[in-house]
Order: sequence, then structure tokens, then C-alpha cells
Amino acid sequence: MNLDIVIKKADRTFFPGEKVRGVVRLTSKSETKHGGLKLQADGEVAFQYTGSSNMNVFDVVMNSFKPIKLIEFVTDLAPAGKIPEGVTEIPFEFVLKNQLYETYHGVYLSVRYKINVDMKMGIFTRDIKKFAEFVVHNPGQGYEQGMELKKEPREFVMSPSSLQNVKRNLITSVPEYKISGRLSTTRCDLSEPFEGELKVESTAVLIKSIELQLVRVETCSVAEGGSSIKEATEIQNLQIVEGNPIKNVNIPIYMVLPRLFTSPFLMGNNFKVEFEANLIVLFENGHQITENFPIHTYRRPRK
Repeated sequence: MNLDIVIKKADRTFFPGEKVRGVVRLTSKSETKHGGLKLQADGEVAFQYTGSSNMNVFDVVMNSFKPIKLIEFVTDLAPAGKIPEGVTEIPFEFVLKNQLYETYHGVYLSVRYKINVDMKMGIFTRDIKKFAEFVVHNPGQGYEQGMELKKEPREFVMSPSSLQNVKRNLITSVPEYKISGRLSTTRCDLSEPFEGELKVESTAVLIKSIELQLVRVETCSVAEGGSSIKEATEIQNLQIVEGNPIKNVNIPIYMVLPRLFTSPFLMGNNFKVEFEANLIVLFENGHQITENFPIHTYRRPRK
């Protein structure tokens, strides 16, 4: 007996208030008895521990952060009986709630939506279980009125004098350099790329590479306040320059924000997900400098 969940949408992407349709496809080589077929659709915000040096804080938060149920739909697709030989398709459908968080796969936090199908078998036969994940996009999440009109370019200049979090007596060991540029915006519609340009105006030491790093910042706290964790982890890293670039030539910055691993700005009572971009310059002598840009992600409302 083979069981598959077929969702009637190629990209498996749905919007709040939309109807999710599909079939459970059963393929059997012979007539097979079963004890009933049940479908359950789940959606939840969950905290997941993946290992950290800060064990005590993680234990406190993990034990207090209960999964937040977003949807919970259960239905019996078929009573106990027999599945005939060949292919049998049993349709299903359910409607998504209007208020849902967008799908997000993080390191410590996740928002996931799944369809689980459980087919009970005989006493001496293992039950058949299958799941399929679907994606929820939430137009308007993270959006503020008129946000597309506020896409002002962000100018930047990187030089030794602009460095932060560096001891004053160590700045003299940093090579002289000046890198300028602009970002199209730090308010990012997820359907559009993150882009801009930069140019190296001067440098006393050869540049080895320039990279653009996308980072997620996840925050979880105990519901009553107190202990919390805030962790920044890399999503992706793109090399935009390899080797020492020609001076005063505009170099494009272009990054497509990855599906599932980025989402609109996400905030609940005791959790938050934000995003940042780091421009990283590596010099031939081993020095590394980083310029950090907090970015506000959103999903544009549907018209």
C-alpha cells in the first residue's frame, strides 16, 4: 500500500482565507483492509533548540515557550473498510483562517503548516503515516501604510573613522581605505531583490573579497518576562567582489531574498524575527571590516 498527499496547487502556496484542496492518493496491489483514514492540518509557531553554549537560558525559554497553534483542522476521510486494488483518490479541502503568520523556517523559531494523514492498519501491520507541508504567504504582514513611498536610498561610507566596536588603540593598525555606496532601500518588499551599488575609492592594502551576508535575528522570551534569547544567524552569503577591484567603478549589489528562510517582520507576544544585511570586506593582510544594515521586510498587500 502506497499513500501520497497531492495538493492541488503546483507551488503549494496559499493565502489566509483561501481554500486548500487536494486528494489523498492510495495505490494498492490488492484489496486491503484498513481501520480508517484521518486527515489533520496543523499550523504552529514553535521554538526549537539546536544547541548553544548558553544552556541555562535556552532551557528556561524552551520549557516555557509552548507552541502557538495557528490552525488545527481534523476530519475523517474514510471509515474502516477496504481499499480496492489499483489507485483510489479521496478528496479533501479546508479553509485557512484570515489571521495567520507567514511561513518561516528559522534556526530557533519556525512557522510551519502541514497536512498529516494517518491510516490505521491491522494489529500486525504498521500504520501508514504521511505528511505534506504547504506554504502560507500573508499579504500586508510587516507592512505600514504608504511603505512603498518611503523607499529612500541609504547612502554609506566605510572608512577607519566610521568603525564601531573597535578599541581606539587598535584603529591605527587598520589599513586606510574608503568604500562608498548606496542601497536602494532598507524597507524590503519580499517580492523584490535587495540591491544597490558600491565603489572602492581608495585602499592602502589589497582587497581579497567583498561579500554580502543576509542574517536573521531571532528573539524568544519567557511569556511573563525575564529570561530571553536573541541570536543572529546567517541565512546566505554572496560574494560580490573577488580580488582587488578597480578604483571608482560602480559594483552592483543584488540579492534575491530566499523563500521560506526569510519572512515579513514577525512579532508576537514573546517572540520576534528581524533581518539584517552585512557588507563584509576582507583584506589580503587578514583584516576584516563589516558594515551592518538593519532591514525591514514586508509582504505588499494584495490589491
